[in-house]
Amino acid sequence: MNNLDLNFSERQILAYCLMGYTYKEIAQFTNSSFKSVESKKYRLKQKLERVNLLFILN
Repeated sequence: MNNLDLNFSERQILAYCLMGYTYKEIAQFTNSSFKSVESKKYRLKQKLERVNLLFILN
């Protein structure tokens, strides 16, 4: 089992972040709220910290 098991929405948020989109733009693309995107990115950061990949989102 991989330490970095990301589901589809987490991979999607990560891809949009790597492309430089804002929370608001990501929310529009994924048809979700700003707060939802913010929460998903927070949880994604926690997962990335566990495997020392946080530099990806900075």
